Amino acid sequence: MNLMPGHLIARRMFALSTVILGMALASSSARSQPPRVFVLQPDDLVETRRRLQANDASLLPAVNTLKRDADNALGGGPPSVVHKEFAPPSGDKHDYMSLAPYWWPNSNTPNGLPYIRRDGEVNPERDQTSDRRRFDNLVRGVKPLALGYFFTG
Repeated sequence: MNLMPGHLIARRMFALSTVILGMALASSSARSQPPRVFVLQPDDLVETRRRLQANDASLLPAVNTLKRDADNALGGGPPSVVHKEFAPPSGDKHDYMSLAPYWWPNSNTPNGLPYIRRDGEVNPERDQTSDRRRFDNLVRGVKPLALGYFFTG
């Protein structure tokens, strides 16, 4: 049985909760009812939006930072797993590809297989050939985009 390590499960759960946050905030931005969120306090979100609409100057630095972060997220373009140079073992660039950080090509074999573990040494191929950074950028972009939309429309 192939079990996913705990840290990968935690990252995927964080990513899923971030996307759900984005959907909840976006779907409630035009309605008067509080959004259904799991980490943030819905009443605080609604109250902050009300204060922004009333031109509360104390919130301007935070909303300007939020707008900048959302603009940066938009400027990155739509993330896609097909933007990698190498295809995963399946041969299809549409498949998500990740490499374990501590596994390196085997220098004792012509094709580098099987990979060998080098504890504590991160293989630089991890960031060059995998979709990890694209996925992280997607997750990081969802929150400012969702909050920016919720607060400013």
